[in-house]
Amino acid sequence: MKLEARSNLSILVVDDDELTLRTHIEIAEMLEVKNVVGAANGKEAIHEIERDDSAFDAILLDVLMPETDGIELFAYMNDRELRIPIIVVTGAPNDVAIMAGKIGEVYSLPIIAVVRKPLSSNVLNALLEELS
Repeated sequence: MKLEARSNLSILVVDDDELTLRTHIEIAEMLEVKNVVGAANGKEAIHEIERDDSAFDAILLDVLMPETDGIELFAYMNDRELRIPIIVVTGAPNDVAIMAGKIGEVYSLPIIAVVRKPLSSNVLNALLEELS
């Protein structure tokens, strides 16, 4: 995706680890993503989505979080038929990461990838290419 196209993107970054959340936001901004919104858990993510469910072109989503986790966010999105592309970014064990991807597929959500933390700029750059 060309930089001018990225300048029109809006991404929701969801992670309960403050350092990871800030880092992923900074990476997206460094890659010229126009609007990057952060949420510390699924509950905050739902709040951001409810403000305008068409506002986000993609979600970078952690799986294991307090209050409302990534799987609960999948269920919320499925119930409301939201098909925002999701990039699962997790530090969870491989079996949990694989299961999260499969659950997203069961809900027919557009899971773009399941990647390990920390997300690098090269990996996010490649995944943004897939959104075009």
